[in-house]
Amino acid sequence: MQCPKSYVTSQSLAWIDEFALWRRRPAAEYAETEAKKLDAFLILEAQLAAENDEHRS
Repeated sequence: MQCPKSYVTSQSLAWIDEFALWRRRPAAEYAETEAKKLDAFLILEAQLAAENDEHRS
């Protein structure tokens, strides 16, 4: 059994760019984001915060 390979696609980069732009928007505008994207972005935000907390410790 082989380990899965991680790779970055152009779609992955587009999502990262969109996430970065989304983070700059005021929270009041979150309602304009598709539910599926909002869920993904909130998960990414939580992971980023956890990683930042880990580096501060």
